[in-house]
Amino acid sequence: MPPNREGALKFWGQWIFRNTVHHPATGSEISMPPSGTDYDQWKVPKSLEDDVRFANKVIFGKEGQELELDKFRICW
Repeated sequence: MPPNREGALKFWGQWIFRNTVHHPATGSEISMPPSGTDYDQWKVPKSLEDDVRFANKVIFGKEGQELELDKFRICW
């Protein structure tokens, strides 16, 4: 049964997202949080939204269709 609609629900997607940038001192490509305000954690790619919606479907099946997934955040 899906959780109470008034609470928050956290899904962990199956895909790993990176913010790969060139490191000028080493010449290496590294992944680091974006430089935007709050690390741009609320600027989520559509592919991450799709991944989270898929996790909902896998965990809750048809009952999960009733959940409104309207806010997405990425944690760096």
